[in-house]
Amino acid sequence: MFVEFKQVKQNPGERRRWWYSDVLELVVWYGKEEKSDSIIGFQLSHAIDGRQYALTWRVASGTSYNPVDTGSAPPFEMRSYKSTAILQNSEHPNRVANLKERFISESSELDHSMHEFILEKVVGFIANQTK
Repeated sequence: MFVEFKQVKQNPGERRRWWYSDVLELVVWYGKEEKSDSIIGFQLSHAIDGRQYALTWRVASGTSYNPVDTGSAPPFEMRSYKSTAILQNSEHPNRVANLKERFISESSELDHSMHEFILEKVVGFIANQTK
């Protein structure tokens, strides 16, 4: 079940909320107005076989599904340092298949309209991948 982080740093010009569970993370961005309930983006992350993936939806650009490079590496491995996680190019879109069920099982405590909005975007992305 999702638990909300209550002390999320807010950057100028954006408002966001952040939830986590044992298997998912969800960040939701809202319109610039302080009390706006208008979702302008979200990112739903999960791990498959030890690798992190993120389904991202933005009002301006639609939905994408990408692996996340966390920047971490095993000790003593020689590679360039990355200080923040970045999304890499999309690979194997079929990995999103179990995301719908995970989201449904973890999101019972979310606001109903937010839950339905995010679920609609996840289902739509899956449908577009199977065309």
